[in-house]
Amino acid sequence: MLFKIIIYFAVNIGSLFLLKNYLTNFDVSSLESAAIFVVALTVINWIIVPVVKLLAFPINFLTLGLFNIVISAIAVWFVVRYVDGVQITGDLKQQAITLIILSIAFSLAGSFSHKLTKDRKDD
Repeated sequence: MLFKIIIYFAVNIGSLFLLKNYLTNFDVSSLESAAIFVVALTVINWIIVPVVKLLAFPINFLTLGLFNIVISAIAVWFVVRYVDGVQITGDLKQQAITLIILSIAFSLAGSFSHKLTKDRKDD
């Protein structure tokens, strides 16, 4: 179980630094701020996002699930706003696009870390 958690955080922190290199208006100042960002985003995704998805089910149903990306982008925006050392610059359109890219990237990173640890037995 601990191995899965370590892999999850390592993949997410790695994807954060990878995205830092490709997104010009996204910046992470240090490894410490990246780790705090990933922990905070994980807590938000475990506690708050399921409740919001439940409340937004009608909208999610009408958009065939695409509203989940908006919910994830709002969660990323919330964490970016309160974690020092992680920032998104630019106008509103650039920030929205960056938030959507980040939310999709974190979803893919979570899926990738799950695939890495899928066949591993818990000790």
